[in-house]
Amino acid sequence: MRKLASLLSVLMLLCTLASAQTRTISGIVKDEKGEAVPFATVQEAGTKNAVQADGNGTFSIKVATGARLTISAAGFTAQTIIPAASGAQMVTLSTKTGQMQEVIVSTFTGVKRQARSLGAATATISNAELNQSKPINPVTGLIGKVSGLNVQIADNGVNPQVRVT
Repeated sequence: MRKLASLLSVLMLLCTLASAQTRTISGIVKDEKGEAVPFATVQEAGTKNAVQADGNGTFSIKVATGARLTISAAGFTAQTIIPAASGAQMVTLSTKTGQMQEVIVSTFTGVKRQARSLGAATATISNAELNQSKPINPVTGLIGKVSGLNVQIADNGVNPQVRVT
């Protein structure tokens, strides 16, 4: 009976040590003005372990002890941090200066390529053309401007649900 009790206590100790190898980091991503950055990507550096922040910029990720986090978002400079041992993390991202490059996504294959390397016809819409009719939803602004694009509106509310084919 003593052997069984000592074996059980050793196994519980090992389980406790194994579970102590990871910890949960939670926090919020904000910009320089103190506003939340929605849908920022929080990734454990050097791994594929990543989560996406919600619409309010909050995130929660399980990482190994001593891990570094890389936080990135479109239009912001990526930042790598070493999270504190306890408490919620507050990450401030700075706005990236410069222009975003044009990327063409071929939806039938899912491969990103430059426009000149595609074998299929492509269409480019400028900001002025897209905003000419002052659409509430950018997708509805594409109606009638791109050949072969079928935009179906599901409801006629202020912010309509759309389906793009």
